[in-house]
Amino acid sequence: INAEYGALNQPKKNQNSIRIAFFFINQTMPPKKDKGGKDAKGGKGGKGGAKGGAKPGGEPKKSGKAKKNKKKWSKGKVKEKLDNKVILDPASYTKLLKEVPTMKLITVATISERMKVNGSVARKAIKDMSDKNLIKPVSTSHAQLIYTRAATK
Repeated sequence: INAEYGALNQPKKNQNSIRIAFFFINQTMPPKKDKGGKDAKGGKGGKGGAKGGAKPGGEPKKSGKAKKNKKKWSKGKVKEKLDNKVILDPASYTKLLKEVPTMKLITVATISERMKVNGSVARKAIKDMSDKNLIKPVSTSHAQLIYTRAATK
């Protein structure tokens, strides 16, 4: 190093930092190591490499331990899509007028579930039956409509 940097041999004020800077500028970096597979040091990766693959001869590598599979993230529970009706046909309307007034608890959710209709259709049906005095309100708020069957005399 001294032969290459002959002029920088004798350090003067602030010349040590210049000598170090020249040293690092003229150095070349070694090539980067491939991180694509598992290497001999046990690095992480998925494809190829020294461990887990086939031997150079073509035969698969035999090991004493079973290879652990990488943990997969679950997709979560997928809720099934309901195919509810958005319009009441005459047959389902008569069924609704027949069954719903006999129910003890009448809400938008129970009608929607039993009759397989949309929530907006269930709300209109509840309002219609309430106007006809087939059901009576227990609690009506903007969030939840709770009705019950009308008392029979």
